[in-house]
Amino acid sequence: MMNQNKNKKAFRYSVNSTVLVVGAIIITLLFNAFLVTLNDRFALEIDFTQDGMYELTDTTKELLGKLEDSVEIVMFTDGSESEVLSVVGNVLQKYTQNCGKIFVRELDLVKNPKDLVPYQEAIDGQLTIGSLLLQSGDKREFISSSGFFTSEGRSKVERSITGKLTNFIDGMSISAIAYTTGHGEGSAEMAKDALETSAYKIETLDTLQGEFPADKNSLVVIHVPQNDFTAEEIEKLDAYLLRGGNVILSFDVNASPTLSRLEGYLASDWGITRSSYWLYDKDAMLGSNTPYLLAQLASHEIVTPIAESDKKIILSLPNALSISGELPAGVEVTPVLTTTQSATAIQLDGAAVPGKAPGKENLMLAATRTNYDLESNQSVSGKLVVCGADILNMIDASFANEDLLLNTVSWMKGSESGISISAKRLPGGSLVISQGHFWTWFSILVIVVPIGVLIAGLIVFRKRRYK
Repeated sequence: MMNQNKNKKAFRYSVNSTVLVVGAIIITLLFNAFLVTLNDRFALEIDFTQDGMYELTDTTKELLGKLEDSVEIVMFTDGSESEVLSVVGNVLQKYTQNCGKIFVRELDLVKNPKDLVPYQEAIDGQLTIGSLLLQSGDKREFISSSGFFTSEGRSKVERSITGKLTNFIDGMSISAIAYTTGHGEGSAEMAKDALETSAYKIETLDTLQGEFPADKNSLVVIHVPQNDFTAEEIEKLDAYLLRGGNVILSFDVNASPTLSRLEGYLASDWGITRSSYWLYDKDAMLGSNTPYLLAQLASHEIVTPIAESDKKIILSLPNALSISGELPAGVEVTPVLTTTQSATAIQLDGAAVPGKAPGKENLMLAATRTNYDLESNQSVSGKLVVCGADILNMIDASFANEDLLLNTVSWMKGSESGISISAKRLPGGSLVISQGHFWTWFSILVIVVPIGVLIAGLIVFRKRRYK
């Protein structure tokens, strides 16, 4: 009889244990399915990629909050699985998780080729697998996947999508960025491409025949001029800045000779002088046999975000820029980029500049000039950025020059005029996590989980022992 009771008790424990294990497995599977379903609407996973590849920037989140109408995003696929489609799909999921007005659907061109017909005009022959079409009402914007990734392994997916979304936001006016012509200016194609991807409109400006923009939030770029401005053009330029305009001026020691009228205007009205020599900075050269150096960041809001990252700014051997000891009334000039203390002044023939000791030199300056506008009856501030080299057109995903360009434009035009989202590094072969994430997961996996298992084991042990 006693053995029979023991067998019944053992059988009962066995059944209870089996039911407990099976129940735990079922609950785990159901909970996992619930989390997967929930993740379609809410971001539950943690992005460990170095640049937050699958996390939307604050710029994008702020812009999504301004959407008033629903936007459908159509992703063109071929039914296959690829790294491109995976990355684009994961980024798109973040948009739907962060904004209830974004809807995404896939169009399989292999299974349903006829479904492409309604979009042919918007696509205009640029279709590639992974491309996107954004539509809301009568508005349509197409993004070719051919520009999503750079040869250096960077992703421009978020920047491309967010840039196009600006066209669906009422009241978000994107004024144009005008590049001057007529002075042998450089093409600046890399900079223009980066600006267009960031939703800026690029135009040209004939400063001799045409007029500078009337919009004080506009921006004019004078990129590496080879020929001097006329006195009339200088007057137009000055009037534009007096009414609150914005100008970026870049020189190039190899392409920009002495421009007496333009440089004279900088010195007299802004207190900025361009040197006749170029700089060699032995402590900041990119390599022993290259004409490139790494710039040092000064204390200015343009480069504050760059200082918080691990990226550097590269430029070719530059001219030095100096700030007058006594600035004109209303003018403030602040360094943005400098050399190290070891920068040496070199003449164009390669000889050292006599009597010029090594020292820190300015490579990029940001200036504001505030004056009282009688027409508007208020103070206005014109902004001028001067570069001693072609810094803002040297776009290479390995360096922060693109960030510098976008930050400069945002500082001058304001955040409402465009977006500033850097290209992100694609995930590599190693997992890089922040120190905060490391200690969080260390605590969970090494402390919390083992203690939880230990407590559960002790509870089961005590119950079984005393029954």
